[in-house]
Amino acid sequence: MEPHRLLGFASIAIIMLVVWAWSEDRRNIPWRLVAYSLITVFVIQVLCLRVPGASDALLSFSTVAGKANAYAMQGCNFVLTDDVCSGKFLGHDHPVFIFGIQIFGTIVFICSICEVGYWSGIVQIIVKGFGFLLQKLGLSGAEAMALGATPIMGQIESALVVRPYVPLLTPSQLFTYMVGSMASTAGGTMILYIMIGMRPQWIIAATFSHLFSGIMLAKMKRPDKAIAEGQSASAVELEPSDAHGLFGAILTGGLHGVSIGAKVIFAVGLFIAWVFMVQDIFAGITGWFGSSLTLTDALGYVLTPVAYMLGVDWSDLFASGKIISIGSLTNEVLAMIDFVKSAKAGQLSEHTQCILTFAITLFAHPGSIGIQIGGLSAMAPDRKSEITANAWRAMLVATMAAWLSASVCSIII
Repeated sequence: MEPHRLLGFASIAIIMLVVWAWSEDRRNIPWRLVAYSLITVFVIQVLCLRVPGASDALLSFSTVAGKANAYAMQGCNFVLTDDVCSGKFLGHDHPVFIFGIQIFGTIVFICSICEVGYWSGIVQIIVKGFGFLLQKLGLSGAEAMALGATPIMGQIESALVVRPYVPLLTPSQLFTYMVGSMASTAGGTMILYIMIGMRPQWIIAATFSHLFSGIMLAKMKRPDKAIAEGQSASAVELEPSDAHGLFGAILTGGLHGVSIGAKVIFAVGLFIAWVFMVQDIFAGITGWFGSSLTLTDALGYVLTPVAYMLGVDWSDLFASGKIISIGSLTNEVLAMIDFVKSAKAGQLSEHTQCILTFAITLFAHPGSIGIQIGGLSAMAPDRKSEITANAWRAMLVATMAAWLSASVCSIII
């Protein structure tokens, strides 16, 4: 057996051992769910990486997100004009992604759609259906539906689908959602990655396999006693929306979205500012000693052994560690851009490129901590302290979930 495949199996074992040792309740780890999730990761990657055309169906499924964003932007363009929404007022001759406008508008629109779903009773029926199908695995209908929506909508927009259920989720269910949504990515983001120059089948395989590796590790870290005791958020009977009529539901959902969107933008901006401040302080300290070492470079050296265990080629170890560090410190888009530049320059082998795609296709970075805290706290204000305390843990577990999927990739390719 080739060395990179042996390293892949060893990495899976090490990651699972670390999470098992970190588990809050080892006796209640749902090993059947863990086994099914791991098998699903292998199946998804075999289909996407080995079977021609299999990834196209998943890509079509995920592009639904682009439709929702496009509709939201139509409303934003009418209110703020296309020059503002597309960034033309900044002097660019091409559209620019303005986070505050794009994310805020999409959240408000999706909230409005979901409120109509609750007003009509459709969402309650779907959640119960998910719960019936997945209860044997130990997942509630609410968390399963939210996680299933993540590859379409994104890490906080997907929670809006089950917004009234969020305060009712058990600690394990809430943590599993946080991990799964950070480990995965969104349909619109996948399209962006492909436009940057990433290979579609790799991106699709990474997105969907991360979702299941995230569920697997989250349930190992924080097992759910409540499911075994018959308690589940999806089993709770929710009252229909108190909105007065269809138009009342549209407006009520939009107003909920305004509150959630504003808190997400505030939290993301704050956390990103802190990241850049820490990076600047680190550069200042190293500068005193006559070094030009940056925090990204330092973390790149730290993550070089991780890149080795994931199975990347020996000559690509530091470059791979640095690209992973960029995604961990700043965001996945900057990591993708650096990745594509290195790949086009011939600095990374195709083998390394495939594994790295899995390692950096996720939302786990400090900005996502802000998104999770701002968005989920707005939906479940009474659980803000719990969400805040577990956000960094969810980020670490989500990162390990991506590494586990990358290890599986190393075995399959």
